[in-house]
Amino acid sequence: MKTIIFRCRSMTTDEYHHIEVPEAGYITCSCKGENWCSHIEATLLAGERAMVPAEDHKKANQAQVFLKGKIQPPENWKSNWRKNKRWRGIATGETKAMQLTRKGNPVVSLQGKGKIKKLSKRIAIQNGWIVVSQPTKGVIIHVSDNAEECPISKHAESLGITIISHEQWPNIAPMGHTLKDRMRDLLKES
Repeated sequence: MKTIIFRCRSMTTDEYHHIEVPEAGYITCSCKGENWCSHIEATLLAGERAMVPAEDHKKANQAQVFLKGKIQPPENWKSNWRKNKRWRGIATGETKAMQLTRKGNPVVSLQGKGKIKKLSKRIAIQNGWIVVSQPTKGVIIHVSDNAEECPISKHAESLGITIISHEQWPNIAPMGHTLKDRMRDLLKES
């Protein structure tokens, strides 16, 4: 048997690591894992394939068969890769906000503290909005006073969510009931 080399997608960046399985010696991963890392454990011990490009599945399968019963995690090994559902190709359920939006409810996320946030929340509820704590898919508007510097607001922006200030919110919130009616009409039509 020659050395088997296959690719495994990184968990954190948009690139691939290369896992080398030699006939004798140590398994290596270009992530700097020598004989063990999450990439090796997921692909060669657990047999996961979502992170391996389809054209490398055959090589990964051959390497796994060759190593069956020959590898195990180090004694004090702790991994968290099983929680990374996206990397593993496991469907991550819809967010609460997306479920609410699909039912015809306008959803807003509020960021801030104290009286300002409480006032914005009261205004939202009075105007037919459902309030969630974090901007996720399904949120229509994110209300924040420090949108320029805040990672939470940057995340909202990356999702295409409109960001407004707490000062602007009382002018926008009254559209909630109209938006709710229109969303429900659209759902009935489809």
